[in-house]
Amino acid sequence: MFLIRWISGLFALVLSAAGLAGSFDGLWLESAGQSQAALTLSTEVDIEVTGLLSHTLVHQRFRNPGTEWAEGRFAFPLPDDSAVESLTIVVGDRRIEGEIQPREAAAARFEQARGQGRVAGLVEQGQGNVFTTRIANIPPGETVEVVIGYRERVRFEHQRFSLRFPAHRVAGDFDLRVHLHPGLDLASIEASYHQIQSVYHGGHWQIDMLDAFEPSARDFELVWRAVNASHTRSAVFRQSLGGQDHVLLMLMPPATFNAQATPRELILVIDTSGSMRGEPIIQAREALHRALDGLKPGDRFNVIEFNHLSQALFDAPRPADRRHLLEARRFVNRLEAGGGTVMGPPLEMAMQHEVLPGYLRQIVFATDGMIADEQAVIDLIRQRIDQSRLFTVGIGHGVNSRFLRDAARLGRGGYTGIAELDEIDARMADLLRQLSSPVLTDIELHWPVEVDMHPRRLPDLYAGQPLEVAARANNLRGEVLVTALLDGQAWQASLPLDAFQTAPGVAAHWAQAAISDQLDQRPVGSPLKVVREPVVALALEYQLLSPFTSLVAVERTPIREPDQGLAGHDLGGDRALFAGAQHLPMPATDGGSEHPLLRGLLTLLLIGLLIGHKRISRDDDGEYPS
Repeated sequence: MFLIRWISGLFALVLSAAGLAGSFDGLWLESAGQSQAALTLSTEVDIEVTGLLSHTLVHQRFRNPGTEWAEGRFAFPLPDDSAVESLTIVVGDRRIEGEIQPREAAAARFEQARGQGRVAGLVEQGQGNVFTTRIANIPPGETVEVVIGYRERVRFEHQRFSLRFPAHRVAGDFDLRVHLHPGLDLASIEASYHQIQSVYHGGHWQIDMLDAFEPSARDFELVWRAVNASHTRSAVFRQSLGGQDHVLLMLMPPATFNAQATPRELILVIDTSGSMRGEPIIQAREALHRALDGLKPGDRFNVIEFNHLSQALFDAPRPADRRHLLEARRFVNRLEAGGGTVMGPPLEMAMQHEVLPGYLRQIVFATDGMIADEQAVIDLIRQRIDQSRLFTVGIGHGVNSRFLRDAARLGRGGYTGIAELDEIDARMADLLRQLSSPVLTDIELHWPVEVDMHPRRLPDLYAGQPLEVAARANNLRGEVLVTALLDGQAWQASLPLDAFQTAPGVAAHWAQAAISDQLDQRPVGSPLKVVREPVVALALEYQLLSPFTSLVAVERTPIREPDQGLAGHDLGGDRALFAGAQHLPMPATDGGSEHPLLRGLLTLLLIGLLIGHKRISRDDDGEYPS
């Protein structure tokens, strides 16, 4: 069955790629088979950060220079786990506010307003973190501003806070500003790939992106570091909404910790597909050698490489003794890049054996590739992960980070994104140092009242990596008792919930986590609609976009007469996204050769269909296509 899913996924990618004729050049008008530029698009991004939470407003302005009423559509990606909550449309002096409605009702209201000549907007969530916006009845010669607001959690790993905005997908003029209220003393502020100007204003920092007007092939990433601490710290952020208390609890471990009594079983799974040729595979080999160096006596390990085929060094994890480590180094030195990318089989290899009593199994899965059928792999992880922990690593700007984050969350691990190829060795070294130092394992939280907590299954706490938990309850006061194993020994601590910081966005963060948990809990192989009811209830209560809800904004008064025509436009963005093709299977370093890609996908599909009948019988026996 995996072969059938693989061919089906590839077929979906081919169909999605059929929209690749477009570009990132703003709005285009299509008429009588011809395309011409119609609207000028600009983007301004304002980000407000308070502690661990951020609120972003994306302002997109465009003008209809023609003599016809216009209708536009554009697609845009947002950071993973974003909670989209607001839509505002400004036409001239008219301001139209959106609201969250069930998806079908929102679409019907938009179509009705469109036909009645009223200005209307509709935002829908597509695959992963790609959202589409439609704007109807843009007056001739008029300037329209669309403002979309979303909230997200700031990342904190390896003693650094970070937030990211997908600047490489923005068309037209671009400007970005961040207001940072960190709530603690900072050692540094920097942008990973852009020039910035940072100014301190008595309690907060204002950061401006200096080269925002230049076309960017990289995401904007802001990184700030706090003054180091030598002990585990905690922070509680609170927001009251709808008569209930919402809290975000954060445990921050020390920067370094030397675990002695927790034996590990480390499974290293590395992508050796063709897009890893050159510097990536060289740095990947170095990172694997570092991982082998970090194993201690008593640890166990295995190494698995994959492209369209999968190969394990050992048929099961082996002790980290001199003989097995020497064999592993020879295996790593022989790794070469080539072939395609099939992710299911190597993950199944990594999870197939039971975890030995007393051992902490850590699976590190590193890839720069896309995936044709991510739901099949997600279902595989849900079925087989058991007591293993899964840590995913995404290499390059084009990797499917949403899928890798979801996989890590289900595996009670973490995700590491490595945007630049020359960072592979250093960032992998950070991750491997972290995994060698589990501070707390088997963590449990004991609340003073009944709470709705997410995630339900808690991950471990590692040096340099915090534990974050969102909870909702009535009258949440008192202390929460944390129990765990500290280097194999029982440990506990009490955290006062009254010593909190008020932060907007905590309730939205809890609701987004609750929606993700609902989507994760649907039975394996069942359609998404089985969790529709609880997801819609949460999304409507907290006014959030979801797979079953949309944002719709409609002006009360019609401004276009029914006999006046309405022209269709694409408002920037990648037209492949309009067809739902969020993730295309190209190397992360691909320069964007669209038509050859489409031909290549069609060729792969035909090959898959031709060889499929030879593989079906093997697939039914549990084997996978090569």
